[in-house]
Amino acid sequence: MKGSGNSTYYVLSDQKETLHTSTLSEGLTPYVSPLYKGLDAIPKGFPSLPDDLKDDIAHLGKRCSKDEIKNIIKRLCVLGPLQPSQLGKILDRDAQYLRINFLSRMIKTGELVYRYPDERAHPQQAYKTPNEGGE
Repeated sequence: MKGSGNSTYYVLSDQKETLHTSTLSEGLTPYVSPLYKGLDAIPKGFPSLPDDLKDDIAHLGKRCSKDEIKNIIKRLCVLGPLQPSQLGKILDRDAQYLRINFLSRMIKTGELVYRYPDERAHPQQAYKTPNEGGE
């Protein structure tokens, strides 16, 4: 930080400047990976997502069709059970919105099943596809 008041400005540290200039001096354009919204919400031990699924999540707009969201939910839940809060963070949607508009309907149609079918109010309740192995 340099200056004070209205004339305050900031200078990058030498380490960051060296890294930035060395990348540019090699004639390479720095690669900026797409911002995969909320993929850090995927629980540890969850299988890695295929690249096409990551891309579909990254390009999921706020005004996308319900079929797009439903398709991505199914593709995620076939890999393993996910809680509404996790799905909400991954898809950048409110968990309650997903539960009301998608998850409960998908349960009724048999596209998804509860992880703990005997305890609908289980604190770790999650959704998975009916043919998903394991649990």
